[in-house]
Amino acid sequence: MFLEIETLSSRLNIIQSTYSRTTNSCLKERLIIENKLIYERVNEISSIAKLLKKRSIDQISLSDLLFEKCQRTIDEINLKKLFFI
Repeated sequence: MFLEIETLSSRLNIIQSTYSRTTNSCLKERLIIENKLIYERVNEISSIAKLLKKRSIDQISLSDLLFEKCQRTIDEINLKKLFFI
């Protein structure tokens, strides 16, 4: 899941870059839709990571790292939503 979050985060950067460079309205619409789908997937992974974190007895674990990465990616998505307004 951590690798998936990294991939989704990278894809978000590509979407933002492409969105700002294109004038094609159809492409912009597809990028907005893809951005929403990525946001939903990151939220799903974040929910799973949160459950794993709660069930873990370790203070620092891979589930903590996964949850932290998800939260940072969600913050990044929220910041980049400003470009889509």
